[in-house]
Amino acid sequence: MPLQKLFKAISLTIKKLSWVSLGMLFSFASLFANSYPISEIKHNTIILQMQDAYSPQLGESAFVISSLQELEYISATLKVVQIADTIVLEVIEKNPFFLNKLASINQPITLTDKVQFGLYKNKAFIIAPNEEAYMQVASEYSKDFLSPSISLSYFGSFGVEKKDLQRLAKKYLLSEIYLVQNQKLYILDAFSSEVLKQKPFVYAREQAKKPFFSHLESNNISSYLQRLLPFAYDKYYSALIK
Repeated sequence: MPLQKLFKAISLTIKKLSWVSLGMLFSFASLFANSYPISEIKHNTIILQMQDAYSPQLGESAFVISSLQELEYISATLKVVQIADTIVLEVIEKNPFFLNKLASINQPITLTDKVQFGLYKNKAFIIAPNEEAYMQVASEYSKDFLSPSISLSYFGSFGVEKKDLQRLAKKYLLSEIYLVQNQKLYILDAFSSEVLKQKPFVYAREQAKKPFFSHLESNNISSYLQRLLPFAYDKYYSALIK
């Protein structure tokens, strides 16, 4: 087989595997999702008609579900930017689940696509200053909380940015981030990183871990990070609520 044909065959195989994986990912998550038809597309925004069945929040994420060769897949992530007589959403990212854009499907969003909210409802992540605060949040909300130790691989040396949370959300299909910060509990949408809710939450600043609470706190790795990152807890996470 000529080398060019071999590369083409490999590329098509990768695409098929990518489509199958995305289809499984979507099918598994879509059992309890809320679906909207697309009414209008304007540049980087999508407009939906309001429905009685579900009322999204400002900042909430959603997903564009497209079809290709009888396979449904997630072609874009969105966030709600306006709610009035209609719902207006901005595109956050296209083809969010294609690794390094390999075998990416470059189809434009069309009126035949649909938008779904609440694809990933159960998994969440807590950022808290100490174990007491962590357990208080975990006991109050019925979610499958990801281990805080996972953040070691995703959070930066000098602070955490919204893009770090979005990487974490895509990897583990999170719905929300629970952030204890500045004597408040913020609930952020995991894909848009926008604050959905907030309420007072008192904690002792002098007991806050730097940069984050982790189940590795007794481990030498955690002790090393504490020395490496001499920043106050609130300052480390300040970029997440701007």
